[in-house]
Amino acid sequence: MPHWYFLSYARLDKSEALVKFHRDLATQIRLQPNMPSVEAGFFDGEAIKVGDPWKEDLADALCTSRVLVSLCSPAYFNSDYCGKEYQVFVERQEAFIRSRERARRTGGDTPRLIFPIFWGRPYEGFQLQYTDDGFPELYGKEGLQYLMSLSSASDAYTQFVRVLATRLVAAGRAWPMEDLPNLRPLDQVPSAFRNPERAAAASQLPIRGTGRRSAKFIFVAARSEELNGIKPSVDGYMGGGGDWQPFLPDDEDPVFLVAQEAATKLKLYFHEIPLTDNLERDLQEAERNHEIVMIIADAWSLQLPGYRNLVRSYDRVTSLNCALLVPVNEAEPETIANRDRLRQTLREVFQYKTRINQGIYFQDALPSAGDFKTGLLTTMAQIQSDIINSFSAPNPGGPAVQNETLRREALEHGISGLDQAPAVPVPTPE
Repeated sequence: MPHWYFLSYARLDKSEALVKFHRDLATQIRLQPNMPSVEAGFFDGEAIKVGDPWKEDLADALCTSRVLVSLCSPAYFNSDYCGKEYQVFVERQEAFIRSRERARRTGGDTPRLIFPIFWGRPYEGFQLQYTDDGFPELYGKEGLQYLMSLSSASDAYTQFVRVLATRLVAAGRAWPMEDLPNLRPLDQVPSAFRNPERAAAASQLPIRGTGRRSAKFIFVAARSEELNGIKPSVDGYMGGGGDWQPFLPDDEDPVFLVAQEAATKLKLYFHEIPLTDNLERDLQEAERNHEIVMIIADAWSLQLPGYRNLVRSYDRVTSLNCALLVPVNEAEPETIANRDRLRQTLREVFQYKTRINQGIYFQDALPSAGDFKTGLLTTMAQIQSDIINSFSAPNPGGPAVQNETLRREALEHGISGLDQAPAVPVPTPE
């Protein structure tokens, strides 16, 4: 039986309060006048593991539900699976908009079939409408979870659910989207959140926060076919980039998922930057926006000239908001056997960084999944703290002194040209 709404949420946000919200919303949907014979809402209580296909009931609900309710939070926008659910509805809505029959029925009005609801505090820069004249003022300031946590706000919460139910039913009646006859396999549906700018242009996708609330990741990993003849076993590389699984077989997590989880724990929005020849420009833009940038590189992929050339420019960057981490799977026999060769490649690509102590900013031998996850999280936390402190207590001499110190040490080690290295501008309060 079709559902009226599909509730899309991050599994990290699942709680008794979230389940209560779904039940209360479903009740209010059923109480709306002249409701047809449909299930009020779909709520999937079980997580999908990496590599699993769509579950049958979830796939059916994605294809037939009339509207999408997305519970927005850092964990939500950092979840590829939530991004895939969102993408399905974006495509269904776009197909409906293109329909001539749709234009006749609605008089040309723009359908609103995706309803973002902030589970946590709303953030600036969100492009879709998430407030409503009928919603309580407290929700617009603090989000739904906070509203539900206050016993004194029970009437406001009831008002919120009733108004939302009314809007969902009205939207589903005014703009009855066609069912999707077939759903592509899970691995063939892109996450709308992996490329937010491109998706935003097409579907008004909400752009995640920037500045101190955003973490950007650049994944330097080749595709499996590119490494043929370079590395004996290419299991775990697949399409390269964020899909790379650096610690197979002991840990199956792809690197993008590790990055998403680290960002979520720090309440930051995950954003992937493609590796291109615009690396320096991308790093400079992130620095201006006071955004954390993590470059995560595979030493095997750096055997390929194309990847070496793309990241070589980072060797001379001493920005305080950016760090490079190199996972090295020392449980893999072929990596152990080629350890010296891989280290030599790192020395050739990063001549400066491998000879000057960079501290947390250059970690070139994280030997296990646990070390990598801990190193990534602690590095991001330290950089986040430094960025925040630079706003609360700016130290104009700090970064310049660090740059000068690094340049002096470089000259002592026979490395020249650092006088052209990018300066580290001191963040100024916004």
